[in-house]
Amino acid sequence: MKSDSKEWEDFVRFLTKKCENVVSPMTLHSICSEYTCGSFCFYSNWKDQINEYRNNIPKREDIDHRLKVKMMFGLSVPVDAELLEKFREEAVVEIDTKNRIIKYMANDRSLTLKGDHRHIGKFQSYSNEEKNEEKMISFLVNKCENIVSPLNILYLCEELNKFSGSSMSCSYWVNRIKKYRLKIHEIADLDVPTKVKMMFGLSVPVDTELLEKFRKDAVVEIDTKNRIIKYVANNGSLALKGDHRHGGKFRSYENDEKVDEHLTSFFVKKCDNIVSPLVISNLWKELNKLSRSSMSCSYWINRIKKYRLKIHEIAGVDVSTKVKMMFGLSAPLDLEFIDKLKNYAYFDLDEQNRIIRYDSKVGSLELQGAHSTPLGRKPHVEDTKELSDFIEFVIAKCVTTESPLNFGSVCEEFADMSTKKPYHYWHPKIYSYRERIIRQEGLDFSTRIRILFGLSFSVQPDYIQELRKNAIVEVDNRNRIIRYEAKDGSLCLHGDHSASAKRKSIGVELQSKKRVKSSNMMIERWKNFPLLNVPVKSEITDTFSYEEPEKKNVLVTPEKENTEDKTSQLSVLDALHTLVLCLDSPTFVELRDKIESAMGNANTISKYISSNDILHGFNVCLIEIRKCAKFATSAESIRINLFLQTIKTILISLKIPGLDAFCRQLSADITKYYDMDEKVPVRKVIAALENLLAVFSS
Repeated sequence: MKSDSKEWEDFVRFLTKKCENVVSPMTLHSICSEYTCGSFCFYSNWKDQINEYRNNIPKREDIDHRLKVKMMFGLSVPVDAELLEKFREEAVVEIDTKNRIIKYMANDRSLTLKGDHRHIGKFQSYSNEEKNEEKMISFLVNKCENIVSPLNILYLCEELNKFSGSSMSCSYWVNRIKKYRLKIHEIADLDVPTKVKMMFGLSVPVDTELLEKFRKDAVVEIDTKNRIIKYVANNGSLALKGDHRHGGKFRSYENDEKVDEHLTSFFVKKCDNIVSPLVISNLWKELNKLSRSSMSCSYWINRIKKYRLKIHEIAGVDVSTKVKMMFGLSAPLDLEFIDKLKNYAYFDLDEQNRIIRYDSKVGSLELQGAHSTPLGRKPHVEDTKELSDFIEFVIAKCVTTESPLNFGSVCEEFADMSTKKPYHYWHPKIYSYRERIIRQEGLDFSTRIRILFGLSFSVQPDYIQELRKNAIVEVDNRNRIIRYEAKDGSLCLHGDHSASAKRKSIGVELQSKKRVKSSNMMIERWKNFPLLNVPVKSEITDTFSYEEPEKKNVLVTPEKENTEDKTSQLSVLDALHTLVLCLDSPTFVELRDKIESAMGNANTISKYISSNDILHGFNVCLIEIRKCAKFATSAESIRINLFLQTIKTILISLKIPGLDAFCRQLSADITKYYDMDEKVPVRKVIAALENLLAVFSS
């Protein structure tokens, strides 16, 4: 990589700015991670050049004396005897056993630095604990003053660093907040409303004594972990309501109106000289800087997709600017706005009502471009016959089934019949095409009920009431039909929609077959699914009574959830998404979109994956990768050493049980391939990761 590249210059400026405000020693890895908003690849790609730059700091003549001291202190650069003597002419300087500055006090008191370069010292040396805690408490009190829903403390780290004038890691602040929040109920200086807001905002469990005290002045509801989910003061002075689950915290972090204002300001400038539609997945870093947040790429993509549907309603923006924004963001036009535009211009729309050509009648604006090929991606052409065959096959399965379908089994069976597409192609399709299947024309009432049952649809409450006029209908906690008995006896369905029940229904007790296409061969994989005979708690809605029972909130000791050795599906998919982003190649765009689609589905349900299944999936993926490693390849490829290092970093971030042995094996492989120039073709990597996605999203 060239040292004069723009990216390198930007990084050096960022590094210099960090050192200008240094308080304690920093690690290069944490600085790189902050620069790239959490990416793991930058440091590994630029490691040699960064270390060379760091080691040359003492020799640099273009850096002034004060900045050189700060950079050598902040980046743990050893001081040679000659330079140390020069420093001591103007200051009191102390060094450690490795000749690194641990104390620097200028004679004129204009600069004072003190800190330890050991790992633990980088936390201890930074702060006077009491002073640090005071700043954190002040910040949290202000943050919770106008709280609406629970906060996600991960997103407070950047603000905390700015507020406290530090550069500590996210994990440092998370641990500090977690320790502090357990003491909130003991703080005498906080009044009751402030204490309630902070305990609600930081998801603090409420003990019995404090709960009784709160309930003297308010209606208080708690969840199974004794966290406040509803608080309404008797005098109406304070009302809080919110969910402490992961999805709820994501929603709580955003102020919709404020975010939309940022987006409007950003896209008005971005689209001012627009030539072709933008690729919104490439804008997330800029948006994070604009909004001073650290949200993920998928977050911004979803926000923009919602935002672009409201562009035509934005006040204070002229029609010409709206057209540019709608063209740039590939926004579909509604009929009313289309009629309005006819007065201003001649234009053409594609099949999704997106502008592909626009000529204003006065000649002030001309736009032309297609929306189907971002980042060089080939436009997707749907095989209508193949799709029709798939839909007919699924409907036929629903008509003959006696229990909810196992989607994996259905897709595998169809893949056996199809000579074109493998199992892992069809498995995501059954989720995306469910709505299309139920809306097929010519389906009678009985078939539609069977499809609702077989494909595990969540049924609207109004429709359930309608069905109960002519049948006995029972649903589970997600409104999926588990029992349907027509009063005339024409249709009777009964079954459980849980994954274990679906596996049992097709006779799969110990193994589930996965197929992967490698070269021109079909490789069959078998994966164990141990089934436990644990009684399943019935979650059946009363067939005849429709009144909800009165809610009673009883303080109980939180039960230990049976997820100790499991990780949420959303977290696993997010890790896979991070892995693909780190590999940083346009070839992965289609795979990234698939993962984001799976994350969208996972965000609506609470599902967990066992540690064994996660490690087994990654192990199978790595076996495929190792088999494809070559010393030279003409196709686009990735160094296997870099791939393994990225996998290891991703897995460590998941913090799953039983990881140590797996990471030791990865470390051994990384060492083995370190001096080799073995590479893996990108297409092989994509195939392996698609199989991994199919396993984790099933």
